[in-house]
Amino acid sequence: MPSQLKIHIQHDTPAPALSERWHTPCYDNLNKLEWQHHFSFECYGSRISVRSKDFELLEQLRNRVPEAAKPYHGEVADQIFSAVPGGRIQHSRVRTFHMLYQNHTRLVRSRKQTDVISGFETWVPIAVAACSPDKIFVHAGVVALDGKAIVIPGRSHSGKTTLVRELVRAGAEYYSDEFAVIDDKGCVHPYPKPLSVRAASSMDIANIPVTEIGGRQAEAATRISLVILANYKQGAYWRPRTLSSGEGVLGLISNTVAVRLEPARSLRTLATVSEHARIVRSARGDASEVAERILKMTERLACVA
Repeated sequence: MPSQLKIHIQHDTPAPALSERWHTPCYDNLNKLEWQHHFSFECYGSRISVRSKDFELLEQLRNRVPEAAKPYHGEVADQIFSAVPGGRIQHSRVRTFHMLYQNHTRLVRSRKQTDVISGFETWVPIAVAACSPDKIFVHAGVVALDGKAIVIPGRSHSGKTTLVRELVRAGAEYYSDEFAVIDDKGCVHPYPKPLSVRAASSMDIANIPVTEIGGRQAEAATRISLVILANYKQGAYWRPRTLSSGEGVLGLISNTVAVRLEPARSLRTLATVSEHARIVRSARGDASEVAERILKMTERLACVA
């Protein structure tokens, strides 16, 4: 059974209260609306609750929580998402907007309910990353070879999914194409999800299970051995330059989700990574050509470790 289906929707029972850390008076105004249904989950220590008066909408949102989510039955949540259904008011020509809130902040206001669903799918992982009490989340692709993790930091459109896909095809074990989930010992944990492959001719994204390209989803944490700071540039030649630990921290911190919320913890964790990993920077060309060179570099590190 998919983990999402183990998270049950509750009816007419009190939803978790919002943590004092995130509570604002504006949230109290949103609380005055009717919320008949809710579900809650925990993911990497983050406690998230989702509510709506529309049961079918809530079912669709539940099916889009992270794969690592587990049911949560506590009384306090770190983040609360509120989905307000819109549409035509009965016996009226008036159409109301579909809206999505995170705590008191409105994320989506649209005539289309699908925008609420896609907005939820976008923002929930960020909420998990921001509120995890013992992990630091870095926007990155992650694979491993012989127990040595390779982390490729980068935001959307940086080409990290393309490179991760080619590394997996070349024999690496898949951790994630979205987040490096790092603990205080500098080990990276799996963030299971399909590969989000963008079509070359459009902005459409296809979610491709890693097994479809012959890969395997990692299940255990492992030490980070190599960090690659590399953006795609057409025709670029792979010339990796080793960086200092300080330069490595700077390269990682710009992609770290909770750096403003947890600056000290973020810096400590990233410093641990930089002390133990080799960090290189280079522009790169075609991912299929670079992948083999990266894996050979990792093999040499494995021999030394």
